[in-house]
Amino acid sequence: MNARVYRSLLFVGALLVPQLGGAQLQIPTQAFGKMESVLDFCAKNAPQNTAKFDELKKKLAAALPEDQIADLRKTEEYKDAYDQEKTELAKMSKEKAAKTCSASLEQK
Repeated sequence: MNARVYRSLLFVGALLVPQLGGAQLQIPTQAFGKMESVLDFCAKNAPQNTAKFDELKKKLAAALPEDQIADLRKTEEYKDAYDQEKTELAKMSKEKAAKTCSASLEQK
């Protein structure tokens, strides 16, 4: 299993736990960009689980105020982190990506 994808998805899950209590989170811009990149990557490369990854992305976004999300996505730090993660993940074969992303959902 690709440890990078697995760690990123576990991090997303850990960040979403406080949301259950209605808490607002403070997520570093770079981390938010990387997490969204991993979720987008997995939604694309594990099509049988696209809905689950989309739901995780919605939960991640719900953990922050809407205006903060819009501001984060406009920053160079977010764009650089998103693109850097996307580039790294693209090095994985499609088969391995689908398997890794799907397996990460089972580990939660």
